[in-house]
Amino acid sequence: MTVREHLKKAHEAMAAHHSTMSKVHTAAMSKSADHEQEFHRAAAAAHDDAAESHMSMLEACAKAAADDLSKIQPLPHGFSRVAPDNPTLPIRAIPRFGAPPLQKAVVDEEFAHLISSGDDRTE
Repeated sequence: MTVREHLKKAHEAMAAHHSTMSKVHTAAMSKSADHEQEFHRAAAAAHDDAAESHMSMLEACAKAAADDLSKIQPLPHGFSRVAPDNPTLPIRAIPRFGAPPLQKAVVDEEFAHLISSGDDRTE
């Protein structure tokens, strides 16, 4: 389940809960004493406000997700979101599953300094 689906489901459930509670308090007003009716009237109004708030949040979440999806643009050919763009960061190879392990390149001694990173240790 995606976050968008979770938020949609949560706001729908909370709006339904508050609508039900508002109906319960409205029904209780007709069966209660005068001093209790004010409580039920206020509680019903509070639940109505909460239900409307959750419905507006649900609509806002749906709109925000749609806006975010419309902003996604494909990368130009040859670029990757996986590898960092900063050349000062070390990039390490990650072999695919089942590939042979990476081995150190065999280079003649006279050319070794050309590919050295400075922290290579010879034993």
